[in-house]
Amino acid sequence: MFESPRRSPFSHHLDRYLPEYQWRTIHSIDVHAPQAVCYEALIHSNIRVGWIDLLVWIRGMNARASLKEFFTENGFVTLEENPPCTFVVGLICQPWKVGGNVCFTSSLHEWLTSDRPDFAKITALFGVEQIDAARSRLYTETRIQVTDGRTQRKFAGYWFLIKPFSGHIRHGWLKRTREIAESSVAV
Repeated sequence: MFESPRRSPFSHHLDRYLPEYQWRTIHSIDVHAPQAVCYEALIHSNIRVGWIDLLVWIRGMNARASLKEFFTENGFVTLEENPPCTFVVGLICQPWKVGGNVCFTSSLHEWLTSDRPDFAKITALFGVEQIDAARSRLYTETRIQVTDGRTQRKFAGYWFLIKPFSGHIRHGWLKRTREIAESSVAV
């Protein structure tokens, strides 16, 4: 079942990178597989699904086989990678524009120190919490920060339209990850 908790057990990781934000989404799903299996399925397995690929393409991004490849090849910088628990990426962009006008950053330091007022700063966290020896909970949390009022209005209009589709993409990734992880332990 998909939930939208108020905070995930991994929210403090995002506090390091984007403690102040205007928009946030959190989704989770329970999986009958151990933490390490879930993390491998989430980050490194082929989680592509046709309808997700279509939504990703509509957003102007390229679909890739794994989440790690997807984020790397679409301009995100890895902010934190702590297997088998967390994977955090960041992007600075103008998603309300065709093509997203990505501000490519190549390092954590460059991402943290960028303060362009006409861009949105986005973090995405994927976390795996061990519930017991045979079950885990997958989380995804996204935060968006826009610093000036004019850009906030642009982003708010964009977010109003895209938020449901963004949620469908995340739900699809979590569901596909659950299928992969559960099928690998069932073998």
